[in-house]
Amino acid sequence: MSYDLIVFDPDVAPREMIAEWYGDVMEADADYDTSDPSSTSPRLRAFYDEMRRKFPPLNGPHANRFSDSDFLTGYEFHPGLIYMDFRWSRAEAAGTAVLAGAEKHGIGMFDPQDSGDGVMLVGAVGKNMPPRKPWWARLFK
Repeated sequence: MSYDLIVFDPDVAPREMIAEWYGDVMEADADYDTSDPSSTSPRLRAFYDEMRRKFPPLNGPHANRFSDSDFLTGYEFHPGLIYMDFRWSRAEAAGTAVLAGAEKHGIGMFDPQDSGDGVMLVGAVGKNMPPRKPWWARLFK
C-alpha cells in the first residue's frame, strides 16, 4: 500500500478543479519521459532536488535501485506536477516533508486520500485561502 501525494506548479495548474486537472494529466498519453525530472517546471525540479535527499527515488536518473530503505519513493514527472508514492510506513514523515517543501518553493499540494476537496494551496497562492486544519492533522488524529 502506498501513500500518494501530488505537488503542482500554480503557474501551470488551474485555480479550481485541481482533482480533475490532475486526473486528466495522469491519464493523458505522455509524449515525454515521466521518469525524467526535466519534463516538469523549474520550481518543481527544485522541490524534487530537495525531496530526493530524504526520499530517494525508485525510478529515473537518480534512482537508487539497490537500497531496501522504506524511504524509497516513486516519482512521476509531468509539465505542471509531480506525483509521488511513498511507503505507507513513512506517510507522516512524507506529508511533513512535502508540506514544508511546498511552502518553501511556493507550489501547491494535492492529497488524493483526502475525503474533502483534497487540495491545499500553499505559498503565494495559498495566502488567499481560508484557514483550514492541516491534512495531516485530519489523517493522524
